Amino acid sequence: MQETKADTKSRSLRRIMMRTGIWAAVAAVLVVGGIWGYRALDSSRMDFDVAFTPSTIPADNSSSAILEIKLISRFGNRLNVRALPYAPHVEIVEGSGLITLVPQDDSLTYRARAGIQTGTVVVRVRIFGAPGPIEARLNLMPSLADRNHNGYPDALDLTAESDRNAFRRWFTTIAVAQAHHIDDRWHDRDCAGLLRYCYREALKRHDNAWLRSREWLVTSAIPDVRKYNYPAVPLVGTRVFNAGTREPQDGRMGRREEAEHGNADRSVRVQSEGIGEEGPSHETTKPVAVAVGNRMPTSRSPLDQFQEYAEAARLKDNSLCFLSRNAGDALPGDVIFYLNDTESEWPYHSMIYLGDGNTIYHTGPDGNKPGIVKRLTLAQLASHPNPRWHPVTSNPYFLGFYRWRILM
Repeated sequence: MQETKADTKSRSLRRIMMRTGIWAAVAAVLVVGGIWGYRALDSSRMDFDVAFTPSTIPADNSSSAILEIKLISRFGNRLNVRALPYAPHVEIVEGSGLITLVPQDDSLTYRARAGIQTGTVVVRVRIFGAPGPIEARLNLMPSLADRNHNGYPDALDLTAESDRNAFRRWFTTIAVAQAHHIDDRWHDRDCAGLLRYCYREALKRHDNAWLRSREWLVTSAIPDVRKYNYPAVPLVGTRVFNAGTREPQDGRMGRREEAEHGNADRSVRVQSEGIGEEGPSHETTKPVAVAVGNRMPTSRSPLDQFQEYAEAARLKDNSLCFLSRNAGDALPGDVIFYLNDTESEWPYHSMIYLGDGNTIYHTGPDGNKPGIVKRLTLAQLASHPNPRWHPVTSNPYFLGFYRWRILM
């Protein structure tokens, strides 16, 4: 049978298509092989890098940095964790208490969240194929952020309700214990001295050694403050009291009591009644040299105002904040202040409010007598024969209830 021109043309087309398919298959094999070979060659050698970004963050209990473990191929490509037979091993070899390190989804990235302590964190990473461990450093710098404008850096504020409750319970428990047995370690014995002593002791770790030396405590079944403990207080160490200046540092928080009962410019003259059996006394311990006259030295940093000692006036204006003149607004651990302007150096008397209408205070020395720690109820104060000690809004000497600023 004679082949037609159409058949010849069709056969030629099939041969062309077959050759094209063969060459396409060869090309595909070459491409796939080339890609596979490139990848194999690319991953046959890796460089490694471990770094924090950024390398410095503030120790403010909220800032964070990213720890990246970088796997770099021969040709400079980033590889994922599947390039390794197992994930890298990460450990903190220095400063483990300064951050919280949280792994992210890919096992090559970690988030480091700052605590409140300053220092340097060193992280050591062991990676399969690396010649040795690789270290990265993160610096935590002091943070002076004061987002609630209470005059204390945020690192000092007891933001957890559990910490605030723990502080209040220790503060009042230690104060009450002084009525039964005055601690020999308490030296500045007057009304403001009781505040300072109980404040420092409440912030300590109450371990077995601390408890053994204070067997006179009524109870010790109280959790410790967890955020920090005295004397290792962030930023300030043992200088835990904001001594500030005579003028309140925070206009929004410091002058509310003046506006409420008009004592800002009032000059009141009364006979001194501050004796142990007849009524409250006042602070008598001389202040250490943290001020000149009524003015603090010029501060180069807000932390310069923090001192180990602060007299009653400076505690009132800078370490505490006016709360209310109503006992219903007060909590245990708050402080009551009275005006005592018969002596210009000691214009205030303070008491610790225990809750349920109870107070405790030190009478202050009276001549050769060292003074005592006394408990009185608000009802007893309200019936005192001298009206200057009545805790009522009509009494210009009663300044009201104040709260420690770290609790605000």
